[in-house]
Amino acid sequence: MLLSFFFFLSFSPLPLPLSLSLSLSLSLSLMTQISFEEKVTFFIMGDFKITLCKYGTVLVLLSTIIILQIVLLTRSYTSELSPMSSEDFVTDVLYSPFFFTKEEHEKYRNLTKMERLYDRCCKTNTTWISPQTMKDVYGIERTLAQFQDKKQFFKHDECSVRDPDCSCLCAVERVLVSGVYINSGIKDRHSVGTFVADSCCKCLHQ
Repeated sequence: MLLSFFFFLSFSPLPLPLSLSLSLSLSLSLMTQISFEEKVTFFIMGDFKITLCKYGTVLVLLSTIIILQIVLLTRSYTSELSPMSSEDFVTDVLYSPFFFTKEEHEKYRNLTKMERLYDRCCKTNTTWISPQTMKDVYGIERTLAQFQDKKQFFKHDECSVRDPDCSCLCAVERVLVSGVYINSGIKDRHSVGTFVADSCCKCLHQ
């Protein structure tokens, strides 16, 4: 009977609570068909034996079924609701728009290409970086959340003089960008902050 109980739970396509209810009803119906006047002898560890009437047998079997139900429900709950790893939870659930793999970032760059406007006096060299730290708008150096498989990419422009005869100062424009950083004040906690980054090169007339 217990084997049939396990078999029904293992291969039943029904949801687990319904399967448990049906299997319990099936087990009880099988037990009630047995005469309560009969006696059952259990042999435990060789010569030691106990004899129970069917009423005691029913109690033992009911206790076993209840324990099995608790174990199966606990196992199901643990497997279905097991939390994601902290890295996956941060990159795929909480802050998914901020994180890319290298392949994803390459596709993103190709999809978001824009026409570049070159200044006659200044030259802009653009790269994409994944820094470990950045200064936020308050001047605080923050540790950015960067993982092995997924990272945050920031546009970084470097400025140089194209024409020495131009009477201007070439300098990068400072812009504000958002990023996810590690909040050291709270254990394993991440927050979104606003950071200062270098943008395109500008000619500042002197």
